[in-house]
Amino acid sequence: MTTLPQSIWWDRIGRSLRYVAAISSRFQEEKSFLLDASVGIPWEDIFQERVRQHVLRLYSDRMMRVHEPGEENPGKYCLTKCCPKSFQNGYWPDRSYAKYLCGNPDLTFHKCFFWIKCPADEGVQDQWEDFILEYEQEAKAAALPIRAVFLLETLLFPEEVFHDLPILRYGVSTGDCRVFAMELIEELSQNDPDVADYSDYLTELTVQVGQNHPEICSVLLADPQVFLRNPLRIGEQAWMSGFHIGRSSKESDIFRLVWKAQLVWLFPLLEQERLAFVMNYARVLKNYLPLAGAGETRIEDPEDLEFGTLYYLTHKHHLIFSEREQRLLDLGRNARNLLAHNNPLSFEEIGELMEIMK
Repeated sequence: MTTLPQSIWWDRIGRSLRYVAAISSRFQEEKSFLLDASVGIPWEDIFQERVRQHVLRLYSDRMMRVHEPGEENPGKYCLTKCCPKSFQNGYWPDRSYAKYLCGNPDLTFHKCFFWIKCPADEGVQDQWEDFILEYEQEAKAAALPIRAVFLLETLLFPEEVFHDLPILRYGVSTGDCRVFAMELIEELSQNDPDVADYSDYLTELTVQVGQNHPEICSVLLADPQVFLRNPLRIGEQAWMSGFHIGRSSKESDIFRLVWKAQLVWLFPLLEQERLAFVMNYARVLKNYLPLAGAGETRIEDPEDLEFGTLYYLTHKHHLIFSEREQRLLDLGRNARNLLAHNNPLSFEEIGELMEIMK
């Protein structure tokens, strides 16, 4: 593969590029904020690096620092981890950490953009929000010419809780994952022409089984040929890979998702073939109508003839069609029956259909 999945996600997907730009813009405006990462951020190290590069292009004299502070007091952490020892030694607990930091405008600390990965603890998150707000107030009171900006990343984000800091919510849409899968499959098909033949089906299969999780999608496509042949096994393995946060998927769920992928991708193709067939043989088929349908319905228009009924008519009345058309009716009937009863087709059955529908 010439391009890594994480590079595709952060360098080609529109929403990903907009998140990088949004964070850089808030840093540029010197506005601290909360980043809601409760759904999980794929390849977060790459995300951080893209933001870092973006920021450094704007500010060559500033830096972005990523910290995972644990449960330590935020002010104490900033003093002991981000300031020189000589300055640390001058602190006396007769003032707050924020006030002490803002008493020295020459600190490199004030030139930093801090990406704080807050632990999943509401109490610690509240402490960081309070510290950041106090720091901004003290920086304003001290008329600092430049001040630190904080991105507080949190995995806990109850909707009912009020936050004083502005909020940026990270999220992934089905459309994002679809474009990602298409781009990744395009890369894979350069070295494997067989992948290109199944690209549309493989895209839908990846999007459905991956469930809006790019890292899971990339695991599914690590070997696309194996995934095509064994979507249940590979799907289950992918969901056990440890990328997901707060998500799980059982074999029964994956079975349903594979069926849904085939329904979304295959049903329109079958409909196109069915309609083309009945339009081509409408005059012949009208000779055997009206016909009793399901329940008390009657079929009077050839366009309403489904694969099963077409198959029945050809055998009952010994109608002669081309070998390809006869095979299409047989395969189409089988596919529709399976999908109608919530069962996915095997890879071999899909291959036969694709061959006949060329």
